[in-house]
Amino acid sequence: SIKDKELESIHVGDTEATVIAAMGSPHHTETPGAMYKLNFTDQKCQGQCAKRFWYHNRICLDEEWYVELDKNDKVIKSGHIISP
Repeated sequence: SIKDKELESIHVGDTEATVIAAMGSPHHTETPGAMYKLNFTDQKCQGQCAKRFWYHNRICLDEEWYVELDKNDKVIKSGHIISP
């Protein structure tokens, strides 16, 4: 999918601006104090994670991509999830 290709272009250490330029504005931004209701990882944004951007498949809401950023707005992790 297009989002898979966009996510592949994102690397640890990239800036928030790089993520938004590649993937667009996130559909949801999760913060340590507020877990996203469609977070299929069962993992809170915590530790180094200051925010997690979520991008969902507009056709199938069971498929999502995420990018985690630290307090310096640098990428620390990214992934693709399909709900079980």
